[in-house]
Amino acid sequence: MTTPDIIDVHTHIYTDQAYQEYVDKIGNRLKHAIVIQYWVHGSRPKYELDYLIEFAASRKLQLIAAINIDGDVLAQLRVLEQCRDSIVGLKLYPGYQYFYPSDEVVYPVVEFCQAYGKTLMIHTGATSARGEPLLKYALPIHVDELAVRYPECKIIIAHFGFPYFLETATILSKNKNVFADISGTIDQMPSDAAQQRIIDCYVSDLKRAVAYYPDIVHKILFGTDFSGDHSHLSGVKPYIEVVDAVFGLDERLDVFQNNALRLFS
Repeated sequence: MTTPDIIDVHTHIYTDQAYQEYVDKIGNRLKHAIVIQYWVHGSRPKYELDYLIEFAASRKLQLIAAINIDGDVLAQLRVLEQCRDSIVGLKLYPGYQYFYPSDEVVYPVVEFCQAYGKTLMIHTGATSARGEPLLKYALPIHVDELAVRYPECKIIIAHFGFPYFLETATILSKNKNVFADISGTIDQMPSDAAQQRIIDCYVSDLKRAVAYYPDIVHKILFGTDFSGDHSHLSGVKPYIEVVDAVFGLDERLDVFQNNALRLFS
């Protein structure tokens, strides 16, 4: 079996330098990567939508736009409607902007995704200290209610809900419209030994989740959260190593690309 190409559904590549750093690491296996805009509480995005659309269009990149839930959501959706062919989905940041995924303020966002066949990605699990986040809003369990209310909306639980792996796996198995990516869990560590310990733990955690819920193999997406070599989120090969260790040959093809192709088609 040939080594499968990779679709990375979760990156924050915003500059030529970061893109080249990423390509240098993933090599000729890159089929596509998805760039995600971000919002945190009380801030503006460093890279605006128009810039990101142009940046992604000239590279092997596609774009997920972020919704600022603190702003005028309907006004943002009107703007996004005009450029909907340039995006593949929308992203929400509950832990950073203090709302639950099941809150009514989210409903117009979900309805937009349903109407135009876009995927909704939701940040879940651990949060960085940036923007004074609150973890209670980012627990993956809150995605369940939204998924039940909107069964036709395709939803990604970002970061596999780290560290709530079994909770995420339960939600994936229960809801046909929910998927999860494996990004953002393996930070750059100060030594190779420390790095390997994190990789080994992640392999063990994912194996456990898949053992309990083997049906979710077709709902797991490859992702890295790569943000550039300057960032603690600079790993690519560790995530490839995790997939190779957890999944069989046929399953790897699904995780590396087929699941994403089905989801974003």
